[in-house]
Amino acid sequence: MAEKTTSPQWHPQHESLLLSVPTEIRLEIYSRLFSSTRLLSGWRSLGDRSKFVRYFEHSLAILRVCRQLNAEIDDSWISKVLFDFLDAGTLYLKLKRLPPARRNKIRHLRARCLDYFEFVGTRGFHLATDILHMFPGLRLDTFTILEERRLNKWDLPHVKAICHSQGWKTLRILFDRPSAGDRSEVAPNVSLRSLLALAPPSSW
Repeated sequence: MAEKTTSPQWHPQHESLLLSVPTEIRLEIYSRLFSSTRLLSGWRSLGDRSKFVRYFEHSLAILRVCRQLNAEIDDSWISKVLFDFLDAGTLYLKLKRLPPARRNKIRHLRARCLDYFEFVGTRGFHLATDILHMFPGLRLDTFTILEERRLNKWDLPHVKAICHSQGWKTLRILFDRPSAGDRSEVAPNVSLRSLLALAPPSSW
């Protein structure tokens, strides 16, 4: 005999101010809350050593308040929050471990992933473009690549490749500006504006 399934039950919380407002207003509150939430994780360099950091221990605490709020929010938070990764390896691992149905709900992604990285179990080196190819279901509204270094001429082919990639609607690539008097080898007359003017195919 098939087991009888029942929908989740919760007890009315008449003293809760949040639950006393109409559902439509609560949904708007959830949307605004998660739209201002950043989930940051990855390896951060601390001088001669690195430390894995994760700054979102309590960012999703509202999901644990009660079963009613959890059911109302469900997976809607995934498309609102900013997923921020400090290194390409952490970005790859987190995306790989997420079920495709949840991963493809991500809409805002920021990462330091223009440089090469190598990880056990992967083939060769991967850049931001490779990550987009490995997870073709991504449909990002915003994809921000943040590099805490200066742009050099070796970056140009990778930047152009990312500009021609798919999986995002709005692309931002940010580099540190060279300081005054800096004579290091930096690509002359580099114009990211001309590179980023390329619109991705709107196939979705």
